[in-house]
Amino acid sequence: MGEPVEVLLAEFDTWFAALPPAQRGQLSRLFFFLITDQAEDFFIDEAQAQRRFVFWRQQPDFPVRRLARLAHLRAVFDLMLQSTTSLQGFLAALPQSPLPADCLSLEMAQWQRTLSGWRRLCDERLTAGRLQDCLLPQ
Repeated sequence: MGEPVEVLLAEFDTWFAALPPAQRGQLSRLFFFLITDQAEDFFIDEAQAQRRFVFWRQQPDFPVRRLARLAHLRAVFDLMLQSTTSLQGFLAALPQSPLPADCLSLEMAQWQRTLSGWRRLCDERLTAGRLQDCLLPQ
């Protein structure tokens, strides 16, 4: 029997809330930079991006659409957090990047922990099987 999608969303929220505030802001900003079709979204600051990300993530909707939003979120975060090299490239590509590319290496130890935590979350909690199981009748 499938779990409600809210269980998986809560697991993502717990992981995201445990990140350092600067990383939450950078990931939120990068998320909108990658998915938006609105040019003004390229220049939002981290605080605004984080507020919008939380709103986007928590929008009420039918369970199957919330599941699709989680699958979309997981795919974009997988792309961003594939490796420290890809992360550095994405962060450096942001307009008004928070740090010059050569300074990002100073934060890489913390980012490496974040990447490891993301992989663990996906491998153990946000698996494709668990997402598919959410479609099963309760």
